Amino acid sequence: VNFLDGETGTAQADRISEYGLPDQILARLDPQQERLFFFVAHSWLSCGSTVWAWAADELEQPQRRYCDSVDPMGRLTGGWDTCAVRDFWLGRWIAAEAEQLLVLRHGAVNQLTAYDLQSAQPLWDIGLGGAPIGLAVVAADAADARVHVVDEYGWWATFDGRGEQVSAQRVAQHLAGIRVETTGEVFLWNREQLLRSTAEQIDRRYALAARPLGWCQWGEQRGLLGVDGNALVLQ
Repeated sequence: VNFLDGETGTAQADRISEYGLPDQILARLDPQQERLFFFVAHSWLSCGSTVWAWAADELEQPQRRYCDSVDPMGRLTGGWDTCAVRDFWLGRWIAAEAEQLLVLRHGAVNQLTAYDLQSAQPLWDIGLGGAPIGLAVVAADAADARVHVVDEYGWWATFDGRGEQVSAQRVAQHLAGIRVETTGEVFLWNREQLLRSTAEQIDRRYALAARPLGWCQWGEQRGLLGVDGNALVLQ
């Protein structure tokens, strides 16, 4: 992991990643401590599925490690668990409660775990089937908050703020991504289709002409950014 000054580009620190390519990186300013943190993980199957939190003003070692589980389900939490962090999300998603980090793991064990953001202590775990690839979060109170999880084989599952399953349905042969909008709409997609959900039911399916790259907000327009030959297309 290479840490550079944002204004000058000067190298501040280089740290060897223990378990492979750290391709999941999120920068976040902690309002309580007034410190900049970098949250780092690996999305490919590797020896460990820990999310590391590095502080920009103290790069000698990570400040926190998110690796434990309430129920490991056979996963080795000390490392070498042969899992990947396919996705993670952090913030306050349950009203009047502390901020959390949600980690979606895939590999020897498929698992969704919620952590207290400050202490890195696990709050609950959910065992998952299939091959989970992404998550999206709807913030609300504990009863109405939702974390949506999609898997490669077309399953879409929804859980509440306590980790209890609300729904699960197969909506396509395969899925490649998910996005939740502030309007309450949930969008899921694969190579051929963009699916829209309202009230946790699919109500529209759109055919895609371009190969999707990911969700894009461009001014007032939104949709899947795709590539068609040499052209970028917002679908």
